[in-house]
Amino acid sequence: MVNESIVLDYYVDLIAADQIEFLTGRTKSKAAIISCINEMKKAESIHNKIEVSKNLWKILFENAMSFIDKDKQGYDDLFAYFDEFVEFEELIFASDSFYRDHTIHSLWVYFLGEYLYRNGEFSFFFKDMMAGYKEAGRFIKQFIDADFFSKEGYMAGIVDSFEQLDQCQGAIRCVVALSHDLGYPLKKIQKVNKSISKILPHFAISNFEEFKFTYNTSQLPFIEKFLEFISLDFVVYFFDRHSKKCAQIIERIFSYNAEPDGAGLMINKEELEKLSEDELDMLEAAIAPRVSILKKMSNYLRYSDDFEQQQHGILSSFLITKKLWFFKNIPFAYEKAEEVNRQHVDLHKVFAGTTILSAIADHTSDGFRIKAMNNSSALLAVVDELEEFSRISRANQNRQYINQFCRTDLYNNDNWLCIDFIFDNPEITNLNPEKAFRGRCKRFLSLFDIPELDESIKIRLRCLSQLPDNHGEYVLEISKNHANIVVNGVEQDIPQYLQSRHFYAKDELGENSARRQ
Repeated sequence: MVNESIVLDYYVDLIAADQIEFLTGRTKSKAAIISCINEMKKAESIHNKIEVSKNLWKILFENAMSFIDKDKQGYDDLFAYFDEFVEFEELIFASDSFYRDHTIHSLWVYFLGEYLYRNGEFSFFFKDMMAGYKEAGRFIKQFIDADFFSKEGYMAGIVDSFEQLDQCQGAIRCVVALSHDLGYPLKKIQKVNKSISKILPHFAISNFEEFKFTYNTSQLPFIEKFLEFISLDFVVYFFDRHSKKCAQIIERIFSYNAEPDGAGLMINKEELEKLSEDELDMLEAAIAPRVSILKKMSNYLRYSDDFEQQQHGILSSFLITKKLWFFKNIPFAYEKAEEVNRQHVDLHKVFAGTTILSAIADHTSDGFRIKAMNNSSALLAVVDELEEFSRISRANQNRQYINQFCRTDLYNNDNWLCIDFIFDNPEITNLNPEKAFRGRCKRFLSLFDIPELDESIKIRLRCLSQLPDNHGEYVLEISKNHANIVVNGVEQDIPQYLQSRHFYAKDELGENSARRQ
């Protein structure tokens, strides 16, 4: 069974083994984090746990963010907001029967994410999040070794940026997890508005307005550039247009190693040495390496709609962009979108910045789909759905808060990620495991792009009801071209069970697979 203690102990072991990269050499920070973790484990009341969490959140965020960039301007402002955020959480604590405290939740998302991502038991499920960059870096190094590129030039700088970005991956995951729900208060204000509107008429108050907000027109350019920035992608090009003969030369000297531990595209040095001077000149003329900017229109439209709908993911991204000088001061200037000059663009900081902001925004973006577990967006979205340690239950009969909604188990069964949510607490009188299961089904079937899924993604999610008056097993399976729901041993028609045509039926997925073959 995976619980708080197991996940926290695993993280402490990572610190002891010096495997948390952004804490390397930071002895005081390590000691402070371990001290906070021990206090969290000892805390008996939810209030005490939240107080410890506030301090731990700030220590982790400061260490992770300062590892990515040394500019700490804006931290005090962000932390002041965080204190207000925690206070607001206390105000709306009883707004839901099963409320998730987002102060604790953000920490659990980080710790659980590291537990899954670094744990060898679950390595089958994850891809290297830097695989594409690493392959490009290895390819560039081959050009450098073959004296096509300077060891101090533009492309060598790109390799250096990729290596710096790789070193920052752990810090990026930490910042993403800790920040992903900072925009949540605006979502709850709408519910508070509705509650207030029901109370005021009882006092003969009929002339009232709901709290509403709009952005000042002076903020619109900032919002526009923010949306453009998080929609950016970058592509490394190696070759310019070339003749048919040059294409034949390229085919001769390049080969591709597709093995998992292979180097990808490789230069055949023997064939390279056989080239004549004319062929070498032709090849050198064709090699025109550059980094180009791509503005993904689909992402831009999706993020624009999220902002309009006040999704708390993109509002969280917007908040840290406003608060932290790192995001406002990233060296990023270019003359042409087709070519980014590294002298005016700090690539690893741009990559880190767009990764953080887009991952946070994606986790509440309706159009975001997962094809493989190979990026920070996918990791956050999945772990956010798995984390149930922070959900606090309000038992209706005695109005006491119970620090357990359900128990969780995560394990590998023949390279299937198995997720069990076990409902067995009789103290909670309004538990409805099937309702919780339907919600999980809708979320997972919307989140994963099932027809395009990578073969490594195979998920079996079960909600197990072990309550005195309710025993049941609810199962969801997802893999490439496969989705199935089984309730107490009986297979369900998915659209009918979820009461929505938004989802594929099992046989429809089979038809899609057959058509592609």
